[in-house]
Amino acid sequence: MNHPETGQYTFIDQYVEQKLKPTTISLLDLKNVPATEMINKNRLQGWCWQSATFLSIFFDNEDIVLRGNLTLPPQVWSDFYHGEDYFHSWVELKYENETYVFDPALNYLCKKDDYYKEFNARPSQQVSVLKIRESLINLISDSQEEPVYIPGTNKIDAPFFGDSSTVTVKTGPPNNSTIKELHVRFHSYA
Repeated sequence: MNHPETGQYTFIDQYVEQKLKPTTISLLDLKNVPATEMINKNRLQGWCWQSATFLSIFFDNEDIVLRGNLTLPPQVWSDFYHGEDYFHSWVELKYENETYVFDPALNYLCKKDDYYKEFNARPSQQVSVLKIRESLINLISDSQEEPVYIPGTNKIDAPFFGDSSTVTVKTGPPNNSTIKELHVRFHSYA
C-alpha cells in the first residue's frame, strides 16, 4: 500500500493485509480478485463507499468507516475528479496505540494526522465496523438465497451507503454468526 511519508512496507501493512486476506472482490469484468491485489493495482478508484465499508468487515469493532469531503490535488487523480469537495469514504483503525487511515480507493495507508493534512479531510459521518458487521450478519441470516443482495442507499449514516452490492460469505461458530470469508461484487447503477 502507498505510504506517502516513507514509501516503505511496514508492520501496519502486514496487519491490514492480514485483515483483508479473507476478502475477494468482483468488479466489472474482474472476478474474485483478492482485495489487496485490487488495492495495489488501484482498481478501487471510484468505489470508495463500497470498498471502505466491505473491506472494514474484518477490522476491530472499535474501528470506524468515515464519510465526508476531501480536497484532492490534481497530482493524486489528474484523470479523475479533483477539487475541494470530493465526497469520499475511508477507514480509521487503531494499531499499537496509533490511529491510521486506510483508504482502499486511493491506496493510502498512513497515520491519521498525515492523511487529514494531505487531503484536508472533513468527515461528516462515521459508522462503526461493529455496526457494519452486525448489519451484514443480520442480512445474511434473513436471506434464503446466496449471493445476498445489499441494496444501496443515500442515507449517509447507514451501514451500506452508496450503490448496491451482492455478497457471498462463509460463516463459522458460534451459531454461524462469525464471518470467515467474504466475497463482494460491487454494482453501479449510475
